[in-house]
Amino acid sequence: MNGIAPRWLIFTLASVLLANCGTEAAPPVARMHLLSSTDSLGEACIPYREFNLSKVATEAPLSAVVDLLGEPEKRLPVAPESDIPVSGFVYPGLIVYHFNEKVAELYATDSMWETPSGLRVGLTDEELIRILGRVPRATDRYDDPVAYEIPVCDQNLPPEIWTATLFVILLNGDGVVTALSIEREWP
Repeated sequence: MNGIAPRWLIFTLASVLLANCGTEAAPPVARMHLLSSTDSLGEACIPYREFNLSKVATEAPLSAVVDLLGEPEKRLPVAPESDIPVSGFVYPGLIVYHFNEKVAELYATDSMWETPSGLRVGLTDEELIRILGRVPRATDRYDDPVAYEIPVCDQNLPPEIWTATLFVILLNGDGVVTALSIEREWP
């Protein structure tokens, strides 16, 4: 070759240069951080569109869950001491709690279940904060070393949803997400 570039390399570079000649690169798309909004109390909140895990959404009919995921591995009965008749479907790494034939809560312990923005089990605290945009307010209501409870933003939803629904992120002592939970506060 004697220091001369092969013809295919020159042709490829020339093609790329010509193809881009006279065009301007599109500006990068600004990614909106999930916690860029606040609720009526001034708390950081997550948009309601994030309150689903791999297309399993809260408030979805149970029949839609079975259509999407198939029959559950196990069915959890209503706990005898419970005042509220909530039961569950168990899938690998996911429990779908349901009430009145609709999804009420989701609890994921596997990275295969993620939100539309990519929140999932296994993220490091740095990756989590990169998606969220800031550190949410921690809570001590759980046994995990770090737990975040984040309310839903969209107040145009029925009050029984936006006032009682929380997105919970649990991390272990190493700063790794171990569970995601979409929870309701029950009366």
